[in-house]
Amino acid sequence: MENFIRSLALEQQTQPQPFIPINIDPGVIDTEMQALIRGTSPSDFPDVEIFIQLKDQALMVPPDKVAAAIIRILEQPSLSFGERYKTSEYGH
Repeated sequence: MENFIRSLALEQQTQPQPFIPINIDPGVIDTEMQALIRGTSPSDFPDVEIFIQLKDQALMVPPDKVAAAIIRILEQPSLSFGERYKTSEYGH
């Protein structure tokens, strides 16, 4: 996806009315899907322990905080074509 965004960004820079494609990295969001993943057996999902540890160490971010960080990213006075923005750098 990141390469697609970069390619699209290059194309858009030559357009008369470009839009600015960006890539937003939200990190691991503490959603119901994550709860489902953490309840999965290691035989079905060998990496389940990673997600259990992320939750135990409070390294998952609530959806509302990710959404607020995305808004802060989009409110930046200038965004860079094809840039990758991490919500963790915008106050989540």
